[in-house]
Amino acid sequence: VDLHGLRDRKPSTLSGGELRRVGLAEVLARPSKVLLLDEPTAGLDPIQRANFRELLLNVDRPTVVSTHQLDDVDGLFARVDVLEAGKLVYSGTTEHFLAHGNGLDTARRAESAFAALTGQR
Repeated sequence: VDLHGLRDRKPSTLSGGELRRVGLAEVLARPSKVLLLDEPTAGLDPIQRANFRELLLNVDRPTVVSTHQLDDVDGLFARVDVLEAGKLVYSGTTEHFLAHGNGLDTARRAESAFAALTGQR
């Protein structure tokens, strides 16, 4: 999570994004059968988001991510589940999820797919 250069600093002196990366490091270091992450890229700059996505590709255990960053889904996850008001409105492959949307890039297709599946279009 690219924190080596910050190892001598007190947590109170770290930025919000740096603190977020400390939390990610803590979760990744703990032994568990499944990794659960809630909004893991929130507060990270674009470079750190890209670094985190690369790191996630090398995680050696099942990973469940709750996110509003829909551009994070493509290339990282085999499956997508969409919840609307506590109800499961979609469960399937990422490719099939993205097929519900339109747009030139993954983020727009994912946003469009989410809107279509939740009736917000």
